Amino acid sequence: MPYLQKATPNHASLWYALLEQDRARLEEWLPHLREIRSIAEAEAYINQYARSDFYLGEHIYELWQDQHLVGLLSVHNGRMLKQSADIGYWIGSDYTGQGMTAAACQLIFSKLFDSTPLQVIYIRCAKDNLASQAVAHKLGMTLLDTKVEVKETILSFGMTKATWLATGFDEEDLLHFIEEEE
Repeated sequence: MPYLQKATPNHASLWYALLEQDRARLEEWLPHLREIRSIAEAEAYINQYARSDFYLGEHIYELWQDQHLVGLLSVHNGRMLKQSADIGYWIGSDYTGQGMTAAACQLIFSKLFDSTPLQVIYIRCAKDNLASQAVAHKLGMTLLDTKVEVKETILSFGMTKATWLATGFDEEDLLHFIEEEE
């Protein structure tokens, strides 16, 4: 089972190497990664968000499997009044197709619904991003909306707290986080 920990600057070189390995594929779905062109920029990105919350910035988690960093997951676009947030993720191509992304999302859903006032979590992805759609379906998310943006169609999948606690929550999910000491 994979585990998550908050992103730390001392791991920036690891995730930068993973990003470089799959840059062309990842930038197709996550254009903001184009801004990260060095380990120093990766460290600065982590430092920028390390202490922010997902209402004002994002929480970035590292996804680990067997002592290997395999990807990142973020919680962002928090909306206080709607008690909702989005999650996004990327995983290295050597680790795709193994169910790790869905497992990481399961962990973050359980953590967020257990420890925050969030009532809805969204995954938004391009219509052509079949892998992210598969993750949303595997998690039992509902397709809520389809929007045509600049050059692509964006699908919005949602999971409510009530549905997750009734169908997907496993208290053991909370054991798969490494929390940094404050």
